[in-house]
Order: sequence, then structure tokens, then C-alpha cells
Amino acid sequence: MKTSILLLVPFLGACFCPAMPIQSAGPVAQGPAMEPLQTAAPIPQRTAPPTPAGAEGSLRQVMLTRHNSARAAMNVPPLVWSDALQASAQAYADDMAAMNRFGHAQQRGVPEGENLWMGTRGAYSYSDMVDSWIEKGQYYVSGPAPNNSRSGVQMGHYTQVIWRGSTQLGCAVSENQSKEFLVCRYAPRGNAFGQVPEKS
Repeated sequence: MKTSILLLVPFLGACFCPAMPIQSAGPVAQGPAMEPLQTAAPIPQRTAPPTPAGAEGSLRQVMLTRHNSARAAMNVPPLVWSDALQASAQAYADDMAAMNRFGHAQQRGVPEGENLWMGTRGAYSYSDMVDSWIEKGQYYVSGPAPNNSRSGVQMGHYTQVIWRGSTQLGCAVSENQSKEFLVCRYAPRGNAFGQVPEKS
């Protein structure tokens, strides 16, 4: 059975205000601390076989294309790839896969923006993974974060994707016997409390 879980970036202001609640496709522990893996709600089966991750192009190519398409739709400049952010994302994706845990990293120093995804190994393409964040754009309402949803859906994944002040992107995937983990890191970090995503 295929499952996937998303984990959004907590909104933090310049004063490091408390994080907003984490949203997921199933019951996942709250807060940025690493917690044991939880069971996700089942996702309906596809009507056609999935495109294997990698068959549609490199991770870098797909992530930049999909992110920058979403940003262009909001008249936001494109992101550029960062090898340093990719290395940071790879280290954390490998850690989650090895520990079979899913949750935001406890970062030190200047924090990077972070979007996380987890799903059944081999069941999703790279586009499927990133589009699970971007598709939330249909619920987006412009305004000060985090009040950007017309439906109550939490928008942290999407607002980090389109955050104007974020200029660099690095993503990585890791896997274990049953699951794949995608980590995307952003610099400078977005999702600052009280700022308008496409203007800040």
C-alpha cells in the first residue's frame, strides 16, 4: 500500500516566535524535534503505474523546474541550486532513512528553510513528491504568514516554495527498505511570521 507524509516548515519570525503546528497526511508528532515514525493515512492507488523517481530527469532538474514554475506563477524570481544546501539536505535525508524517523531537523546557527516529504519507496516520482507541496497553491490567499489559506489547509510547504526572500535551493532523497525521504533546504529561510510570502 502506498502512503506519503508531508511535514511543513514552522513559521519563525526574526524574534524566533513559537513554531506553528505541523501538518501531515496522518498522525505525526508535533514540533520540530525528531520523533518516532508514525503511520500515515492510506493514499488512493494510482490508475496508472507510477513514473519511477529519476526516470523523468535528475532530482536537481525536477526540483528547480517545479519550484521555479510555481514561483513564476507568483511573479517571484527563480531559485538557484546550492551544492551546500544539497549536501545539508542529503545528510539529513540519510539520517531519517537510517533511523526510520520523520521530523524537522534541530538546526544550529543560521537555520535553513526546510520542506520534508516521506512516502512508500518506489511509488512516487520526483514530480509527485514536490507537487504535493506545490498543489497547495490552489488554497493560497496572499497576506501575512501564516494566514494564507482559503480553506484551513496549512500552507507552510507552499509558502516556503514561493518565498521571495529565499534565493537558493538544495534537495536530496534517501531511502530505506520501505520508504523514501525527500528533504529540500532553502536559503535564506522563508516563512517568517507576519510577512507576505511573495513580497518578503
